[in-house]
Amino acid sequence: MLVSLVEMKSYLGIDSSDTTYDSFLTLQLEVVSDSIEGYCGRKFEVKNWTQTIYSSDLLNTDKVFLYQYPLTQNVTSVTKEDGTPIDLADIVHVHSCGLIRRLAEESGAFASMFYDTNKIEVKYESGFTVIPSQIRQVVYSLVSESYSKKKVGIDVNFGSDVQRMSIPGVVSIDFDYTLNVNERKSKYGMILGNWANVLDQFRSERTVGAGTLGYIVEDVPVIP
Repeated sequence: MLVSLVEMKSYLGIDSSDTTYDSFLTLQLEVVSDSIEGYCGRKFEVKNWTQTIYSSDLLNTDKVFLYQYPLTQNVTSVTKEDGTPIDLADIVHVHSCGLIRRLAEESGAFASMFYDTNKIEVKYESGFTVIPSQIRQVVYSLVSESYSKKKVGIDVNFGSDVQRMSIPGVVSIDFDYTLNVNERKSKYGMILGNWANVLDQFRSERTVGAGTLGYIVEDVPVIP
């Protein structure tokens, strides 16, 4: 999650010993965090990745933009198709954008990443050790809104341009509701709403698939 339960409860002014809404807040934090990362097309927490890139995807290029960024450190390994490692001393990094380049073995100039192999496998760690304040504020605001509605018993349901708002024992109202542009433009719009504008600066245009960046998987430690 992009904000921990402890941090969220502190933001809401809930005592740490009060567990009344812990399950609800945890679910909301997960939904909002997943939606933010889905909308932005990247992961923000620090994780380890293995990315396989094929020469047919990036033929004759001397640079590769890794799918997840920023890099927290230099890549762990770069391996050729036959399993032979590429000397990490020949790999030059730009950590902020996840760019790596390869030096030619003799000239010292930048060379194609694939001049002696048909694919490379890159292992690396990426993410923010501290989640950017703008992203954290989006999480705080959206979860806080859900919490406030939960606490006072307000139920809001969205349908085909209709909103139903009900306060048990007080009032129930149906009225026409035209979804705004942000709510229509992506599958996450109904959750993120106008906060999507804040997140646009963090969106990635990098894609994974045939003709682009090959594929990428998260490295999860194996527990014996």
